[in-house]
Amino acid sequence: MTERLVRTDDDMTLWTESLGSPEDPPVFLLNGATWSATHWSAEFLSALTDAGLRVIRYDHRDTGRSTWPTSPYGMSELLSDSLAVLDAWQVPSAHLVGLSMGGYMAQLLAVRWPQRVRSLSLAIATGMDHNHVRATEQVLRGEVPPLPGPKPEVLTLFTEITRAKPADDEAAELDRRVDLWAVFAGKGTEFEGEVYRNLEAAVIAHTGSLVPATGHARIPPELLGLDHGHSSAEIVQPTLVIQGQADPFNQPGHGRHMAGTIPRARLVEIEGYGHLPPAGRWVAPVAGPIIEHIALAESS
Repeated sequence: MTERLVRTDDDMTLWTESLGSPEDPPVFLLNGATWSATHWSAEFLSALTDAGLRVIRYDHRDTGRSTWPTSPYGMSELLSDSLAVLDAWQVPSAHLVGLSMGGYMAQLLAVRWPQRVRSLSLAIATGMDHNHVRATEQVLRGEVPPLPGPKPEVLTLFTEITRAKPADDEAAELDRRVDLWAVFAGKGTEFEGEVYRNLEAAVIAHTGSLVPATGHARIPPELLGLDHGHSSAEIVQPTLVIQGQADPFNQPGHGRHMAGTIPRARLVEIEGYGHLPPAGRWVAPVAGPIIEHIALAESS
């Protein structure tokens, strides 16, 4: 386990960590919006390193121990951050594993810098040709977007997430965060509240603050890079798509769309899995296909 602080071109500091042997195939983890590196559970990380993989994770800017900027930024800066992390660890190419927004980032990295990407694993994500802002606006107007938009119970959380203030003490803040995860878990299976409470306790300990990371949720639409001009058909790397069948944010349909438009993609649908970082019962169903996919990519 080795930690490193990485400086970006625009003077941000990113907290990063490398796990496993530097001689093993590198796996680069891209978290979802507002999620820090600590949202990758210890059990999930161990599953990857135990399979003979080197894992690199980092805190996005505006999360964890990385800089929480006061000036505007967008997808362009987030993508540059990810490349700065790979460069700092002297990793010319890696297998990318992206959750939610991290899956969107992984697709853009794959088409813009294909030489840096060995394979893609995209979980609880949406295709880079899907404009989620436009889809959300359609749902709010009572229209039906081409791909399912977020469920109403998730839409009601957006205001709370963007304006969230820390609770008065850690126990109350953990209660608040677990309540949010309970909604994002969907209605597929019983929600493991204690598992995600422990995960958030680790996030708070890592960050050193009760203040929730909300900056990504406030990025203006014009800085999200949604009109990037790329197509999913441009992705040439072997791709694994993991769809949570209980995901209330990127609902079923998104995974099949990605798998149908990315040329070398295969789809794994997980019953009961919602819009959650893989912890507890979800470690094995998510990590297993990713490990298998990377092994196949390495052998081809």
